[in-house]
Amino acid sequence: MGDNIYLGDRNAVRTPMQWGSDRNAGFSAANPQRLYLPVSIDPGYHFQAVNVEASRENPGSLLWWMRRLISLRSRYRAFARGSLQLLFPENRKVLAFLRQLGEERILVVVNLSRYPQSAELDLGEFCGDVPVELFGGTEFPPIGELPYFVTLGGHGFYWFALERRDQGDGAERPELVTQGSWLNLFSGWGLQQLEEALPAFLSQQRWFAGKTGRIKSVEVVDAVAVGEGHGEARGTRPDGARGDGRAEPLSMLLVLGVESAEAPQATYVLPVSFVTGSRAEDLSRWRPEAVLAGVRVIAPGEDAERGVLVDSIWEPDFARLLVEATARRRQLQGRRGRLHGLPAPTLRRLVSQVDEDDEPTPMNAEQSNTSIVIGGALILKLLRRVEPGVNPGVEMGRFLGERAHFRAMPLVGGSMEYRPAAAQEAMTIVSLEEFVPNEGDGFSYVVDMLTRGLEELLAGPLSEDPPDPPPADAAELAGEWAGGPPEQFGEEVAALVGPHLEWASLLGRRTAELHVALASEKDDLDFVPEPMTPGDRQAMAHGARALAKQSFRQARRLAPSSPELAEVLNRQDEILERFRRLVDVPVRVERIRCHGDFHLGQALWTGKDFVIVDFEGEPHRSLSQRRVKRPALVDVAGMIRSFHYASRTAALHLSRSLRAHDDPAVLEPWLALWYRGITGTYVHAYLDAVDGSAFVPPDDRQLAELLDFLLLEKAMYEIGYEADSRPDWVDIPAHGVLDLLGAGP
Repeated sequence: MGDNIYLGDRNAVRTPMQWGSDRNAGFSAANPQRLYLPVSIDPGYHFQAVNVEASRENPGSLLWWMRRLISLRSRYRAFARGSLQLLFPENRKVLAFLRQLGEERILVVVNLSRYPQSAELDLGEFCGDVPVELFGGTEFPPIGELPYFVTLGGHGFYWFALERRDQGDGAERPELVTQGSWLNLFSGWGLQQLEEALPAFLSQQRWFAGKTGRIKSVEVVDAVAVGEGHGEARGTRPDGARGDGRAEPLSMLLVLGVESAEAPQATYVLPVSFVTGSRAEDLSRWRPEAVLAGVRVIAPGEDAERGVLVDSIWEPDFARLLVEATARRRQLQGRRGRLHGLPAPTLRRLVSQVDEDDEPTPMNAEQSNTSIVIGGALILKLLRRVEPGVNPGVEMGRFLGERAHFRAMPLVGGSMEYRPAAAQEAMTIVSLEEFVPNEGDGFSYVVDMLTRGLEELLAGPLSEDPPDPPPADAAELAGEWAGGPPEQFGEEVAALVGPHLEWASLLGRRTAELHVALASEKDDLDFVPEPMTPGDRQAMAHGARALAKQSFRQARRLAPSSPELAEVLNRQDEILERFRRLVDVPVRVERIRCHGDFHLGQALWTGKDFVIVDFEGEPHRSLSQRRVKRPALVDVAGMIRSFHYASRTAALHLSRSLRAHDDPAVLEPWLALWYRGITGTYVHAYLDAVDGSAFVPPDDRQLAELLDFLLLEKAMYEIGYEADSRPDWVDIPAHGVLDLLGAGP
């Protein structure tokens, strides 16, 4: 804090504390000559530039950095009480050690040099663990058998938590044995081995929907060769069925019938490839989740060929072959069906923008499908769980792009359908879309922006008596917050909410334009708007009540650990009555095709605008349910609920910056104000852009009743989803339900 190093003895650190930029650094109002020791007037550390007051208002200051450091250290007991184990990297300028206490394992790596350094650490005993950087929560590559390589900037350091993962590496996978060719894994004894290995593999995949239930059986319904004659020719078989010198296919696309406790029959798609040599070693070490099993191919008179069976998305040529097959309308033959390529008019232009050297790259996002980026022009989406019928993502994408000319979305380049030989409907397996350059999805953008705003709010002199948030009714907020936060909320709220109003208004307009485009069709019965009848309202009310009862059952086991969830369960009758009330409200509105799964994660932020993606609808609904016409406010309600999730996630991120004795409840009124303000701005922009369209109720009372119904329905769905998938998050929708219900019946 600007110690005066020119003073003798220890007086250099006994200079007055620099509290502010006022006289004598705020330390004293006395004449400067009467101070026992002078304040620092060195240009770099002058009290007018470096002081506590300025540091408190700057979230990037040394003061705030130290507060975060102390808070983080207090959160992990291993730092204070854990055992100490020194590591000895060859680079003597890098200090590395481990602190362990019970299940807590902290790895500390420090660069003692002012220049960048690298080091290899012997962490073999933690093979398979994932180092998680404590400040940002970033996962580093998992630890393998080789020394772990790290690089550090000058005087840089890392604090890692070594976290165990349930997934094993490739060495723990079963080994499948076959004769002559790996293709014999898809018939006879080889097929039996494969089907026995599939349940363990599927249960560990992020895209598999049945993780909570035990898989009873997996059947390989069909196997379609992709890239026939593309791979290398392998050994010979005595019966000559394969191995006659012809090249083998790159991949076999498997259509799987999966039976589990929660789904009697579901169809999944899994492409597999056989890889050997260094490629197999690399995938086993760095992508263990992609390895289905080890494979040993036995050929008479030859050494057995060893390799691994992997998910083909990690084979670059797999995506290229599917794009080529789609563009050329090829038919790939399987044992019980065919894969058909169906190009859209835009595919030729999209493919022309892809260079031959562009390597397809799978995306790591958590989702129910798998997306592969090809160059900077194309995305191939492999649909994992499929069912017969029209895929709404392809159907709506082509309608919006080719007929409604909606531009705030990626163009659809085509699709591939699997058509069984039996008289059954086709199933969409692959869709091709335009790649839109972006800075990430809207959820990440909003959470990061809000987190910075909250940090700046806490850095300043936070008001101990913040204004009460406005009511939760989104319809009432629409006009009140249209031009920004009302004056009575003060400068702090304006600073927190103001920077978000532009994107919220823009997103409201893009949502309105989407609905106007979806309601523009006059001839196609799949898209023509229809009036919502009393029978439709009754069906919606009954469906919402059934959904709520199911969510209550799913969440009951979590109530003892969640006071908010317990309160929701105590108000079951009130919630069910709120749903029944829709039957008595004469809402006059048209039903249209909707996005169906609309939230901030489905809106990509380009830096200037939003691009809406993923029109498949809610993945837990059947295709027929996703194609049902509903009130357009379903999408509006989904987006509003996403705002609430964003506010709670930002608060969770900010908790790392709070000191151990800080109460997180101090953020609650500010989060409520932000949520209300963004909701009002978004709804106002939406209503202003739709301009009295028939798919929006004509008066405020009907609008409020319908929107509140849909918000409560969405929040109840989220409770059931989080109870099954992410129990630690169930407080977020529970808080949302209580917010919608108000203080009492």
